[in-house]
Amino acid sequence: MNHSESTKRLETIERYVEGQLDIHEKGVFEQRLQSDSTLQKDFDEYIQVVAMFRKLKIENRVMSTLQQLERQETAVSKTIGKQNLWYRVVGTALAACLLFVLYISFDSIQLPDVKNDFSIVRDIDITALSVDEKKTFGYFYTGKKALTAGDFQGAIVNFQEFLKNKELRPYFSQAAKWHLILAYLHDNSPTKAQKLLSELDDENDSYPIGTVNKIKIRWQIFWRSIF
Repeated sequence: MNHSESTKRLETIERYVEGQLDIHEKGVFEQRLQSDSTLQKDFDEYIQVVAMFRKLKIENRVMSTLQQLERQETAVSKTIGKQNLWYRVVGTALAACLLFVLYISFDSIQLPDVKNDFSIVRDIDITALSVDEKKTFGYFYTGKKALTAGDFQGAIVNFQEFLKNKELRPYFSQAAKWHLILAYLHDNSPTKAQKLLSELDDENDSYPIGTVNKIKIRWQIFWRSIF
């Protein structure tokens, strides 16, 4: 592939992620994603780079805030003298709290990779998949792809259809619910996200996402509920 073709592929991926393709172009691109492994690889790498820059931007914002707090602390220390230690302790505590709040508010939530197999429903014979079973499998991974691409409505629809199957293995059922919660958050539907989170609280962890991610999700649901 020459430089011109590579640049054109990247521009198309960027336009797709930013929602600039028309309906026809979007359909053609999604079909190519399914059949062209190289394009799929380029697409995944682009999403990772965007996430990295987003995280870097957050970290820069945090560092700028901490530096500002440090300058304020220094000014207060020179003015007050004997109270220097007290303000240093308070300033450090406030900075730590601010850093943590910014982190859980804006840092991206990374869910674990899902086992890519056809054993989604219990006791399934993978050598004799029915049309409905294949459709169930398709809903899940189409939902994941839509979520990654920023098509949150599409992700919601597919995960909801997937969860209509009542014979799902707990691992995949919970994986779909966590991904659906993320889609609800991005779609500014914290009430629906909270309802689904309450269901997960009553279940044993078959798809563990980690304590930090759970804190981020709970905080972001709360944050979006009041703003």
